[in-house]
Amino acid sequence: MAEQNRQPENLSPDVIERVSKFVADIASGKGPPPISFSAAPPTTYRQLEEDMASGRLRRLPVFECSARLGILRLQFIQACERLEIKPEMRPKFEIHATSLNPITIQPRPLVVDLPAFDVRHDSVKEWIARADHAWKRLSRQIAKECVKSIRIAERKDILIRVKRPRSRSSNQAMRMEWAALHYCEKWSYAEIHNSAKHNPKRCGVRQITTAVQRILREVGLPVGSPGRRTLTHSVRP
Repeated sequence: MAEQNRQPENLSPDVIERVSKFVADIASGKGPPPISFSAAPPTTYRQLEEDMASGRLRRLPVFECSARLGILRLQFIQACERLEIKPEMRPKFEIHATSLNPITIQPRPLVVDLPAFDVRHDSVKEWIARADHAWKRLSRQIAKECVKSIRIAERKDILIRVKRPRSRSSNQAMRMEWAALHYCEKWSYAEIHNSAKHNPKRCGVRQITTAVQRILREVGLPVGSPGRRTLTHSVRP
């Protein structure tokens, strides 16, 4: 993937106002525990592509919302690669990358209430087991607070959820392959339905049709049966 200079995304006044209010609420103590949008060391586009393709991305900040479309398009191209579809049959996409800037929540300082060591009865193993239980209980509390902050940010449209295919056999990955077969190889919905290899879960024709058309709309491709044409894949920031 060629190295290119990233261009900042143009934010709408509504997004700027919403993010500013969210930050102001946090600074005033009215908002949830703070979510930090930090700067990251420079990364290569190969690293960006690998992160987008990893399936580990769960959320993106609103000012990287175009990267969500980039992730879906990258998943579509990966489906084409798995199916060994010729490059000239694949769509030409502009794929916007994520920045990889860390987005973190620093848990509030807490003190672990460790159990007393019973000199008469405790072994090291027994005391550590009780201490671990106390730490895990506190860890669950901290994790719930972090998730609460994330949920609030999602409701305010500060964070955007990312669809994550967990494996090639996952529903999302399988549906991407259906869409690639239909758009690039001109397979009909019935042909996909009848393929034991590409439809191992025996999904119905209507379910396949709905899934394929939704994916094509999401990645910005026309729904239907496009004519054959020479297309190439390009990745841009």
